[in-house]
Amino acid sequence: MVFIFNKQLVSREEAPKSMDDLLKPQWTGKLVMDAEASDWLAAILDFYGKAKGKAFAQKLGAQKIQIRNGVSLTTQLVAAGEFPLFVGVAKALLT
Repeated sequence: MVFIFNKQLVSREEAPKSMDDLLKPQWTGKLVMDAEASDWLAAILDFYGKAKGKAFAQKLGAQKIQIRNGVSLTTQLVAAGEFPLFVGVAKALLT
């Protein structure tokens, strides 16, 4: 899983380097995710374990993530500057 960010809105230095970076207050209301990102949540639960993964997902949900339909659309919205950061995209979908 990777993050896609608009480099005109987010510098490489301030871009998230880890999952926990997504929980920083600076990202509240600025994250976008594809509506079909259930595999991303499954990967979080697998990575952190059930209890910690659920806790992380709840904290991430509190970040007021915007949901859009489709990886292509969501990527285009980030490129256009509507959102600075796209979370939960599988690298394989970008090739």
